[in-house]
Amino acid sequence: MTSPALLALPGTRRVATSPATRPSAEEAALAAALRAHPAPLRAAIAAAMRETRLAADTTDRHRAALWRIGATVAGPLLSGFVLWVQAEARRQGIARLHYVSRDGQILHRIAGALPVAGVERRYLLGSRQAWHLPALEHADADALSFLGDPGGRESLRRLLARAELTPEAIAPALARQGLHDPDAPPPTGGMAALLRDAEVAAALRAAAAERRRHALSYLRGAGLFDGTPQAMVDLGWHGRLQRSLDRLLRLGAAPGEAPRVSGFFLALLSRPEGIAAGAAHAFIEDPRFLARLNPVLLEIFCAADHGTVRRYLPDPRAGARAELAAMRDGPVLDWGLGALQGGILAFATRLADAMARQPAEPAGAWIAALRDGGAAAYDRFRRDPAPADAEAFGSFPHADGQTHEALEDCAPAVGAGARLMIALGLTPPGYAGHWPEGSLRRGGGALGATLAAARRARHRLSG
Repeated sequence: MTSPALLALPGTRRVATSPATRPSAEEAALAAALRAHPAPLRAAIAAAMRETRLAADTTDRHRAALWRIGATVAGPLLSGFVLWVQAEARRQGIARLHYVSRDGQILHRIAGALPVAGVERRYLLGSRQAWHLPALEHADADALSFLGDPGGRESLRRLLARAELTPEAIAPALARQGLHDPDAPPPTGGMAALLRDAEVAAALRAAAAERRRHALSYLRGAGLFDGTPQAMVDLGWHGRLQRSLDRLLRLGAAPGEAPRVSGFFLALLSRPEGIAAGAAHAFIEDPRFLARLNPVLLEIFCAADHGTVRRYLPDPRAGARAELAAMRDGPVLDWGLGALQGGILAFATRLADAMARQPAEPAGAWIAALRDGGAAAYDRFRRDPAPADAEAFGSFPHADGQTHEALEDCAPAVGAGARLMIALGLTPPGYAGHWPEGSLRRGGGALGATLAAARRARHRLSG
């Protein structure tokens, strides 16, 4: 039987009377951040969050947590981002937006639920793996930026696979550089030295040229060369994807063509060289938010139901098509992506209804409120998740690297000793997680709550 807190179905406005009708911690954080915003907007956003949270049609604890965070954290933040993208596109005279996979899947769907008009929306199949290599012209620092592994965790074999190279194919070069174990991470500076080898540099250029032909064919078919003012939409974080797309367009342009694509991002931690001033725009620029960003959690909010784009292949009908690692991302769907996206889209739908009921409120006011409130709700979730939320999102099957091969929990459960180290701001030996606050609360009980509070206090004292 459905619990009293979960009586309403998506699309209804019936709210059950139970303790669950009280604001969640994230809703309270959002409300506190909106004190200076117009009262009608505060009330409308709060109502959309509460009604969506209570509309979860499930009694499964795990999926209810995913729906709840979709409704009260991801939904408000991402809806504000999408509204801002549309408003900025209209202001800048951009006629077409390309929501880049896979982060762009839920953003594209949110755009379909919100009252936005006047800008064409497309879902563009692209990825680091599909764009970085074709955009390479030389075996230089740019090559190292996507072939290297700052964390030192990926094996040489997996790093080379990003460029479709195998250790066997460049065995003499590996021997010259003293890289004898391709299944171990290369030593510091090892990849840079390898790229300076003439044999490897030539192989890399040849692989890039072959991949470039098909990538350009796909991008031309997607309208990137037709002269329409357009922009790409992505989460962030360093603008490298936009740089690679920009280089691909430049390399593939015919005489007289000058295709340029602007970029709209949720946040940018840095901006790469080579992107023209004013061509990359960020929704959130607050340095306090950027300092505590945790990109992996936001990438989970924007997880997609299909695998990454590996490359582009020739297609006799369309010129080229994207090759996906999987048409269906089974681990992510089994984790409960449908519940998370359901909560996000249900919030966006209710927000659209609220905006229609208050047409006098300018779009900019809604965007500002959702930016401030969404960032506050996200930060509350990030730094102090409820145990059920830490369990749900901590178990997300996250994969480091461009090839998305090795899956590990975003916030693995840890023992008491590792919890204490995390509370002290240390990294436990062998800890491969991306959300230490989640690991503290995941299965930690009273000890986890106490240590999480100690970690927060330590951060406050350290400034």
